[in-house]
Amino acid sequence: MKCFTFFHGELLEGIQTTLSHNNNRVIFLGMKGPRCHFDTIYLGSSDEKEDSIYPKIDKNGLINKAYPTTRDRMIKFNNGVTKKVKKVILKNAYDSQTKVLLRINTSTPSKIPINGRWQEKGGWPEELLKTNGFSKVDDGKWQRWCDDLVILDDQDVILITPAGSRRNERMIIRNELGELLVIPEVEYYKILKSHQKEMLTKIEKNEEKEAKTPENIETVSETDEVEKGKASQNAIVTEIHTEEGETIGA
Repeated sequence: MKCFTFFHGELLEGIQTTLSHNNNRVIFLGMKGPRCHFDTIYLGSSDEKEDSIYPKIDKNGLINKAYPTTRDRMIKFNNGVTKKVKKVILKNAYDSQTKVLLRINTSTPSKIPINGRWQEKGGWPEELLKTNGFSKVDDGKWQRWCDDLVILDDQDVILITPAGSRRNERMIIRNELGELLVIPEVEYYKILKSHQKEMLTKIEKNEEKEAKTPENIETVSETDEVEKGKASQNAIVTEIHTEEGETIGA
């Protein structure tokens, strides 16, 4: 599936990798520090035998296509304890018809003490990794930002609030058959409102049209008129004649 990154209020193609202390390509998410959460995304094996599953990295260190999976790894923590944890692994992938892999980093240069976050607004986005960090702003305050990895399928919609953003800076990202539409939240809801109004108008016109069709106009049969005591205009008149042919009644 295609890879994208939302960073500093913009949607960028690819996910950035960096070299670890072991000289391996990895992706670092989050931040180290108090109240922060940090994680590492590893890449599929680069051994010669498994080269086909190692994601392709361009000259800028970006991964543009990848398939996420998980693997158990033994991690040694600072307190000396070693635990088995599930780690996300990115492998090489072909184009997906609908899904994309999106890294959401809501940090910004803004100095307004508003936390950065994202939330689901439609569909079922799949959250793979959730990390965070903090940035110091004016007056000794802090703003929290997230750095998450998410899978978006067709028609999934999320709302992103960049750290320190105002209402008009909040962004909607919608997946339309593997292509991401990015639009300010205020504009998105204007479009939705206009679309809903248009659909209601169409429904009302269709209902009026159906009400005026011949099939929906009520008609009364002659039998019904007779049953109600009304004479039918097409009633048959029977004449009575004498033997000589003179009419004496009907």
